[in-house]
Amino acid sequence: MFIILHYIHFLFTIFVHSKRGQRHKFCAEVMITFKVGQIVKFLKPFPDEDPEQPYIIVEVKEGNEDTRIDISPLNMGLAFPPVYTVRSIELVILNVSSTEKAENL
Repeated sequence: MFIILHYIHFLFTIFVHSKRGQRHKFCAEVMITFKVGQIVKFLKPFPDEDPEQPYIIVEVKEGNEDTRIDISPLNMGLAFPPVYTVRSIELVILNVSSTEKAENL
Protein backbone atom coordinates (compact mmCIF):
# COMPACT_ATOMS: atom_id res chain seq x y z
CA MET A 1 0.00 0.00 0.00
CA PHE A 2 2.84 2.37 0.84
CA ILE A 3 4.41 1.79 -2.58
CA ILE A 4 1.15 2.66 -4.35
CA LEU A 5 0.73 5.86 -2.33
CA HIS A 6 4.36 6.78 -2.98
CA TYR A 7 3.87 6.21 -6.74
CA ILE A 8 0.69 8.33 -6.78
CA HIS A 9 2.53 11.11 -4.93
CA PHE A 10 5.37 10.86 -7.45
CA LEU A 11 2.98 11.19 -10.42
CA PHE A 12 1.17 14.10 -8.78
CA THR A 13 4.50 15.87 -8.18
CA ILE A 14 5.43 15.51 -11.85
CA PHE A 15 2.02 16.82 -12.90
CA VAL A 16 2.22 19.87 -10.60
CA HIS A 17 5.77 20.75 -11.67
CA SER A 18 4.93 20.37 -15.36
CA LYS A 19 1.95 22.73 -14.95
CA ARG A 20 4.26 25.37 -13.46
CA GLY A 21 6.68 25.12 -16.37
CA GLN A 22 9.23 23.26 -14.28
CA ARG A 23 10.52 19.75 -14.63
CA HIS A 24 10.90 17.11 -11.96
CA LYS A 25 14.40 15.63 -11.68
CA PHE A 26 13.14 12.28 -12.97
CA CYS A 27 11.71 13.91 -16.08
CA ALA A 28 15.04 15.59 -16.83
CA GLU A 29 16.75 12.19 -16.84
CA VAL A 30 14.41 10.62 -19.40
CA MET A 31 14.16 13.64 -21.68
CA ILE A 32 15.49 13.48 -25.22
CA THR A 33 18.99 14.81 -25.76
CA PHE A 34 19.16 17.43 -28.50
CA LYS A 35 22.29 17.74 -30.63
CA VAL A 36 23.57 20.39 -33.01
CA GLY A 37 22.52 19.61 -36.59
CA GLN A 38 19.33 17.73 -35.75
CA ILE A 39 16.14 18.68 -37.60
CA VAL A 40 13.23 19.64 -35.34
CA LYS A 41 9.78 21.21 -35.48
CA PHE A 42 7.58 22.88 -32.90
CA LEU A 43 5.39 20.61 -30.79
CA LYS A 44 2.58 23.22 -30.76
CA PRO A 45 3.18 25.94 -33.38
CA PHE A 46 1.34 29.25 -33.32
CA PRO A 47 -1.87 29.34 -35.40
CA ASP A 48 -0.29 31.50 -38.11
CA GLU A 49 2.78 29.25 -38.49
CA ASP A 50 3.26 26.25 -40.76
CA PRO A 51 3.01 23.20 -38.45
CA GLU A 52 5.43 21.24 -40.66
CA GLN A 53 8.13 23.97 -40.85
CA PRO A 54 11.50 22.25 -40.19
CA TYR A 55 14.25 23.92 -38.16
CA ILE A 56 17.89 22.97 -37.66
CA ILE A 57 19.54 23.10 -34.23
CA VAL A 58 22.37 25.63 -34.21
CA GLU A 59 23.33 25.53 -30.51
CA VAL A 60 22.22 23.75 -27.33
CA LYS A 61 22.51 25.73 -24.06
CA GLU A 62 22.21 23.54 -20.97
CA GLY A 63 20.79 25.32 -17.92
CA ASN A 64 20.00 24.51 -14.31
CA GLU A 65 16.26 24.09 -14.76
CA ASP A 66 15.70 24.33 -18.50
CA THR A 67 17.61 23.71 -21.72
CA ARG A 68 17.51 26.49 -24.30
CA ILE A 69 18.10 25.71 -27.96
CA ASP A 70 19.01 28.03 -30.83
CA ILE A 71 17.21 27.00 -34.01
CA SER A 72 17.12 28.33 -37.56
CA PRO A 73 14.34 27.66 -40.10
CA LEU A 74 15.04 25.62 -43.23
CA ASN A 75 13.67 26.30 -46.75
CA MET A 76 13.21 30.02 -46.14
CA GLY A 77 15.30 31.18 -49.11
CA LEU A 78 17.00 33.90 -47.07
CA ALA A 79 20.73 34.66 -47.30
CA PHE A 80 20.86 35.07 -43.50
CA PRO A 81 18.03 33.08 -41.90
CA PRO A 82 16.99 34.17 -38.39
CA VAL A 83 18.04 32.28 -35.27
CA TYR A 84 15.45 31.75 -32.54
CA THR A 85 16.09 30.69 -28.95
CA VAL A 86 13.41 28.33 -27.63
CA ARG A 87 12.94 25.91 -24.74
CA SER A 88 13.67 22.25 -25.40
CA ILE A 89 10.20 21.19 -24.25
CA GLU A 90 8.70 23.09 -27.21
CA LEU A 91 10.47 20.95 -29.85
CA VAL A 92 10.11 17.52 -31.43
CA ILE A 93 12.93 15.80 -33.31
CA LEU A 94 12.09 14.84 -36.91
CA ASN A 95 13.46 11.62 -38.40
CA VAL A 96 15.11 12.91 -41.56
CA SER A 97 17.56 11.05 -43.79
CA SER A 98 20.95 12.54 -44.72
CA THR A 99 19.91 13.18 -48.34
CA GLU A 100 16.79 15.09 -47.21
CA LYS A 101 18.97 17.22 -44.91
CA ALA A 102 21.32 18.09 -47.77
CA GLU A 103 18.40 19.05 -50.02
CA ASN A 104 16.90 21.37 -47.39
CA LEU A 105 20.12 23.22 -46.55
